[in-house]
Amino acid sequence: MRFARVTLSFAVGVAGCLALAPQALATTPKVKGPIVSYRCPPAPLFCSRTLKPGVTLTHYRAKMHSGRSQDIYRLSWKLGDPHVRLSAEALSSPTATGSILLNTISNWAAQDAPAGFLGAINADFFSQGGNWRYGKPSGMLVQARHISDFGTGGPAVGYESAGRMVMGSPIARPVKITLTEGETATIAAFNPTSTGLDKIKGDQVAIKTGSSPRVPWGWVGVVVTDARPDFFANMLQGNETVANSSGLKTGETVRGFRLGEGTGVTTTTQLQVLPACGGYVCHGGARPVLDPGQALMITRSGHFAEAGLEQRATASTHTLTISTDNPRWAGVSDVMGGKPRLVKGGRVSYPAPWVNPPMMSSDGWQWDYPHWRPAVAETATRGWFIITGGVRYGNGVPGWTWGKMLVQLGARNAIGFDNNSSTELYVPHRGTWTFSPGWQRQITEATALAYR
Repeated sequence: MRFARVTLSFAVGVAGCLALAPQALATTPKVKGPIVSYRCPPAPLFCSRTLKPGVTLTHYRAKMHSGRSQDIYRLSWKLGDPHVRLSAEALSSPTATGSILLNTISNWAAQDAPAGFLGAINADFFSQGGNWRYGKPSGMLVQARHISDFGTGGPAVGYESAGRMVMGSPIARPVKITLTEGETATIAAFNPTSTGLDKIKGDQVAIKTGSSPRVPWGWVGVVVTDARPDFFANMLQGNETVANSSGLKTGETVRGFRLGEGTGVTTTTQLQVLPACGGYVCHGGARPVLDPGQALMITRSGHFAEAGLEQRATASTHTLTISTDNPRWAGVSDVMGGKPRLVKGGRVSYPAPWVNPPMMSSDGWQWDYPHWRPAVAETATRGWFIITGGVRYGNGVPGWTWGKMLVQLGARNAIGFDNNSSTELYVPHRGTWTFSPGWQRQITEATALAYR
C-alpha cells in the first residue's frame, strides 16, 4: 500500500540517550556492493548498546556508491543461545476467519509482549477490502505450533529454540495415517467432546490423551506411542476443510498437520501399537491406562478407517505409519511469512535491477522504489532484526540494493517484509525506528525477540 514519504531537514536522535558513539574508523566491506563504507554515526547518536549478554543494538551510518547515505539499525543475538526466544506474534487475537485487528507494535508490547521482551520487527500483511481496521498475513503464520494462517506456500522463516531459524517455503499438509491398499485417515480432533465426535468422518481418527481416556460406544481404538514423548502434544494443529484424496474424497475438517516444502517427498515415522486392552484393539467402553507419551487413537466402528486400522494394529509389526514434519522444519515452533527471500546461502536472491520478484506488487512500487526496508537475517553465528533508511528520514533503497547490502554486512540468509511505511524496529525504552519521526503504522503481525 502507498503512503507519502515524509522527509525532515533536521536530525532526530530517537535513542540518543543510549550511549555516545565513539568516532571509530570507517569499515569497508570485504564484499563489493552498494555500500562504500560504514561507521558509527556522529555524537550524540548512539552506536552500540548491549541489552543482555550476547544481545546488542547497533546503529551504523553507511556511505553508498549511489544515493543517500543510509542509517542501519540492527538488533542481534548469538545463534544457539538458550536464553533467546523468537516468536511470531499476532498483534491482536485472530478472528475465526483469520483476520487480525490492526495494532501498533508498541501498543501490543505494552499489553501482550512475552516475558523478557527485548524488541520486535514488522512482518507482512494486506488489508481486507473496505474494512481498514483488519488485515490478514501475507503468508503463513504459526504460533506455538498452532496455525493462524495457512498462507500460500510462499517464502517464510521458521523460528526454532535458542534463537535459531529456518528459511524456505513451507506448506502445511494434513497428517495422514496409512491404512491398507493405499488408503489413509486424517486427524479430525484432539481430545474431542461427545458433541465433537459427531462431526468426525469415517476416514478420520481422533486423538485422546490423559491418564485413562475412554473409547466411546460405537468406536474402536488403538493405543500408540512414539520415541518422542511429545509427538502428539507437539503436533502442528490447525483447522481446515480438505478432501482426503486417499480417503472418502469429501470435504472434512482436519486438525492435525505437518510442515513440508512442496517437494513431493513425504516424511513418515512409525507409531508402535501397544496391547493396552488385553489385545491390540480397544472396543467401546474400554478405558486403557496411558503412560506419558502414549495416546489413544479412535475411529468409528463399521466405517472406512476401522478395518485398515485394525489390520495394521494386529499385524506382526504392530505399527502404524504416520506422516510428519519435513526434517528441516521439525524443530520449528513458530512461522512468519514474508517476501521476498533476499539472501540464500550468502548470495543475493534477486540482484538484477528492475526485475520484480514473485509476490511483490506488479507496478514495481514495493521493489523498485527507494524505501525503508526490514529483514530477518542470520550469519554463521548470529541472528539479526535489521532495517535500513535514509539519514534524517530520507529515502531508503530499492529491493535489489537491500539484498546486496545484507550480503556486504555478512548475512548468509535473509528474508524481507513489508517496507516503506510499515518498516519498523521497536526496542522498548530504547527507540522506535521508522521512515518518519513519531510514526508507527498499525499492522497485523511482528517477530519478537525475548531473553529469559
